Amino acid sequence: MSVTVPPNTAVLEISFQAGSPQAAQEGSVAFSEAYLAHRLAGATASLDREIAAANTELDTVGGEIAEAQDRLDGMDSGDGGRAGLESDLEDLQNRAGELETEIAGLQAQTEAVTPGRVINSASLPQTPISPKAMFNLAAALGVGLPLGLMLAWARHRLARKVSYPADLVDRCELDVVASVPPGVKFQRREVFGAYSPGGACSRSCATSSPRS
Repeated sequence: MSVTVPPNTAVLEISFQAGSPQAAQEGSVAFSEAYLAHRLAGATASLDREIAAANTELDTVGGEIAEAQDRLDGMDSGDGGRAGLESDLEDLQNRAGELETEIAGLQAQTEAVTPGRVINSASLPQTPISPKAMFNLAAALGVGLPLGLMLAWARHRLARKVSYPADLVDRCELDVVASVPPGVKFQRREVFGAYSPGGACSRSCATSSPRS
């Protein structure tokens, strides 16, 4: 998998390689979804903490309201302290209303957070990225051909076998009197006939040899 950012953009290009087109497509989609989910979780983490704290306080205030209400229900209208308890109950109810408003606002902010979106969903690849026939051919010609020629030249220079008449001249400093044409096929102990290609070669060499 690789991620690149085009110049002068805030866009991520996600590439995913796999053994099959379907796996490559599914991997790219899964990574993009996981990335957006991670960004959303990071962006809303502080809001979630504030909502949790407000809910905890709201539960505490709700318990105090229930307790104050029970105490009021057990008092007569003329009992002393009832007015103060009613004032406290009103303050608790106001605080509960403020907390509910705060929680609603935080939840609205959470829903408004946009971690990003997928601009172009990954399509099913039609051709593999490798092997590339033209690239491999160019690499073979550009690297393999010179290397092969160098190895062939080294093998020829280091070989102890005589393959051409010039090898005797270059390596042994010997003159070549005659060479049998490559098309002549013969056994090791065969004697060339007088009018055979091999015999004609030997005859011409013998004829041209200088006399003492």
